[in-house]
This record gives sequence, C-alpha cells and structure tokens, in this order.
Amino acid sequence: MTNSTRELNSIGTVQWYGPREVNDGLPAGVATYGLKKQIQMPFDFSQLNLGEFTGAQDAANLPIPANSVIVDAWLHVGTAFAGGTDITIGLDDNAASAIDADGIFTATAGAVAKLTANAWIRGDGTLAVAGTAGDDVAIGTADGYITIDANGTFTAGTGHLVVEYIQPTLANN
Repeated sequence: MTNSTRELNSIGTVQWYGPREVNDGLPAGVATYGLKKQIQMPFDFSQLNLGEFTGAQDAANLPIPANSVIVDAWLHVGTAFAGGTDITIGLDDNAASAIDADGIFTATAGAVAKLTANAWIRGDGTLAVAGTAGDDVAIGTADGYITIDANGTFTAGTGHLVVEYIQPTLANN
C-alpha cells in the first residue's frame, strides 16, 4: 500500500502526495480582518478529547502562530451538549505539550449547564481575556494548536468555536 503525505504550503492550503486519507482532524478555517484573524472550528461531541496530537501529524488543525495574542473567543452551541460535566478549550504546542489546557475556555464557561441550544459563550481562560494590568497575554514562543477536552462522557452536542487573534507583524518582532 502506498503512503500518503500532506504538507501545509506557503499560502496555508494542504497539498497531498499519494492516495488521500480520511481527514481525521477538526475542520477549521482562517479568516482575516485587517490585523485580526479568526480560526473558525465546528465540532460535535464525538470530537471531544482530540488533544494529545502533534501539529505535524494533522495539517488540518490550523495553528495560532507563536507570540500571537488571542483577542477574543466565542463558542456558539448548536445542539445542546448532554452526558458530560464540562468542556475546556486550550492550546498545545507541536509536541503535544500543553501551552495552557484551559487557556481559552475554562470548566466554568464550558459547564454543561451553559452548553444549551443556541447559547453564545465568551472565552474566559487566561489567554482569551485581558491580563491583570489590562494587557493581553501572548500564547508563547510555540505555535498553538487548539485542543477541546471533556470531563465526563458526552452523548450529544454540536458547537462552533471562533478564536480571534492578532499575529505579530514583522515590524513588531
């Protein structure tokens, strides 16, 4: 059997070589508004706990570039989540080490009582809100890959995650 490889090219699209595999990553897209960029990621309960991967293993999970600042994050719930306790949303680096496991949504914001149909929830993690002096917190020196983890076993639920960030410009490096 022939192996398939995929690479992220310079314009941010995936190139395939060989037979194509099933895309097992979270579907995502990036939109740009001036300096602000947004990663939009729909997911459902069956895709929870997809953490512990390396970014190189799945080019479909788009990174937030190193030293970026998360401006805001929202979660729109489509179908209510049921069966579990809460979800947390954070970032891992390319080696699957946590940058901040609940840096975008903590268990408080991701509690199942809040994950009701058509709810809009704003991120409350340390990376998604202003710092103590009003300064936003940069994600660090490694690219950040979004992880969505669950406490408990969810049996239903769909959501659409939107993470807005500003990537450092050359003038600011």
